[in-house]
Amino acid sequence: MFKIGDFARLNHVSVKTLRYYDEIGLLKPVRTDSLTGYRYYSAKQLPRLHRIMALKDMEFPLSDIAALVDGRLSAEEAEAMVRRKADEIARDLRTKQAALGRIEAWLAASESKERSIKMNHAQDSFKQVVLKEVNAVEVAGIRTTLQDYAEQQPLWEELVSYLNEQHIHIQSPIAIYYGADANQEDGVEMEVAVPVNEGLAEAGLVRRHHLEPVREMACLIHEGSSERLTETYAALQQWMELNGYGIAGPVREVHIEGYLTNSNPDTHITEIQIPVTKEAVCS
Repeated sequence: MFKIGDFARLNHVSVKTLRYYDEIGLLKPVRTDSLTGYRYYSAKQLPRLHRIMALKDMEFPLSDIAALVDGRLSAEEAEAMVRRKADEIARDLRTKQAALGRIEAWLAASESKERSIKMNHAQDSFKQVVLKEVNAVEVAGIRTTLQDYAEQQPLWEELVSYLNEQHIHIQSPIAIYYGADANQEDGVEMEVAVPVNEGLAEAGLVRRHHLEPVREMACLIHEGSSERLTETYAALQQWMELNGYGIAGPVREVHIEGYLTNSNPDTHITEIQIPVTKEAVCS
């Protein structure tokens, strides 16, 4: 048998970790001296310790690790738990990749002094804001609540796959952001949609409906990667504030060119559309 310090050193874990595993019942020593309180471990415990360490490296919480190494789960339940963890890590990776893209875009703009040019362009873009009427349009879409805006790609993939099966020509896809309910603490309700003819059948999550006409829509064209959409949104919001407008409905992003067909984001053209109404002036 090995004292706790030797067992920890030989297996590249800390004494503190082994003590905690003992406290929660995850890996108890084979013997604890009643007089000294020393914990002793056996080489026979190595397979269990190694399973615990492997699962910890996969970022499983200790509660799940206990269930997996204790054999409390059926083979099907264990596989389902592992698949859920894989899905969770995949979502985290997509989020972090999106964050990395934003960081790289910021650094590129900073190094070439493009960022200051972009900010000046945002001020000049007030002149390019167009206030127009938008007609009703029939769309096929998938509407749901996501935890983050960056999670919408699977929705697009599902919608495009169905429309391709139906031999529908995809043109000017629209992302619609409905906003959050007053009692909703997180998440964003949104829809991915494509204009279609009225004869299209619904299937799965895909629903057909009319986007209502909007009498006054403040619109501004954004050219390039969606990573910099925030600058165009900022310009629109400043224009609204300066001209006394408030938001009056769901915000739309109409992807005029390239979003689903061209992998080069620099060629993408998107029109941001915000329904607006004149705000009451407070005296």
